Amino acid sequence: MKIRCFEENDIKPIYELLKNELGYEVDYSLFVLRVQEMIKNNYLIYVACIENKVVGFIGIEVSYVFELPKQIMRVNALAIDKNYQNKGIGKQLIQKVEKYTKTNNMAAITLNSGISRKTAHIFYEKQGYSKKGYSFIKYLK
Repeated sequence: MKIRCFEENDIKPIYELLKNELGYEVDYSLFVLRVQEMIKNNYLIYVACIENKVVGFIGIEVSYVFELPKQIMRVNALAIDKNYQNKGIGKQLIQKVEKYTKTNNMAAITLNSGISRKTAHIFYEKQGYSKKGYSFIKYLK
């Protein structure tokens, strides 16, 4: 298994992972435009590949919070193909982000996980992450 930085031809497999593993319903053409915009704005994506097949990815961005003196890293998405889960791929992607975060002298890593994703919560806790609060959203029309 190899972890590498995002390449343009990774968009389709990432889209499939978002759709199939996270259940996100996103229009593909809008998704392509969004990813291109994210990359322009310092959003980072790492992909996990086995035999040149993308089997997982993690999307991250540098951010700031009022209560910490340094930048933080925000994980916006992590997905692993169901056929490759429980093989340490998610752990390795998280470790890659942790290494990047430490190397760049950031204060913390933060993420949200859907309230119904109990298995993901257990995974994050095993990686040393703790529950801090609730996440709220209001969709605007």
